[in-house]
Amino acid sequence: TIKQKISSDQYAGSIQVQCRRPVYKSSMYTQIFNCEDDNFYFTYQQFSQLDFNINTFQNNLTSVLAYYAYVVLAIDYDSFAPLGGTEHWQKAMLIVQNAQAAAEPGWKSTQSNRNRYWLVENTLQPLFKGLRDCMYDYSRKGLDVMHQNVEEGRAAILTSLDLIKPVYNARPANYNIQLFFNAK
Repeated sequence: TIKQKISSDQYAGSIQVQCRRPVYKSSMYTQIFNCEDDNFYFTYQQFSQLDFNINTFQNNLTSVLAYYAYVVLAIDYDSFAPLGGTEHWQKAMLIVQNAQAAAEPGWKSTQSNRNRYWLVENTLQPLFKGLRDCMYDYSRKGLDVMHQNVEEGRAAILTSLDLIKPVYNARPANYNIQLFFNAK
């Protein structure tokens, strides 16, 4: 959503990123990520090319889009295999590292504790492994087995939520846990 036109080619707004995954042997989907990023500032001239290089920061528009593409891939892979999205989380972190000199907000640890930097930084820390394990167990051992045994699936979902407790106890009300529950 573009909220403000700062100049002829500069814009300020927000971006809502959501993703879902299919539930095995059903026609249903479950949402696994839902994030609204209000720090979406970019420069764009009509008909200009959108170039992206993962090794350098070229502009905020392509970096934000690529960052969230890797985050969506990472979360999806984490929901299908234990820590399956690690490679994609690392690519998202590389985008964050390359954007540290960017003038636009959302990339630096000092700007907020609820931004692109902290989403990927927290996820890659060993302390947050329980949250990633929860995503896998909730999805694969819980929802995906409900077609065979509803009680087993429910039990697995409840057990998976216990994996978040150590993360919550160490970092209550952190951004990553809030994003998990926003999606669920």
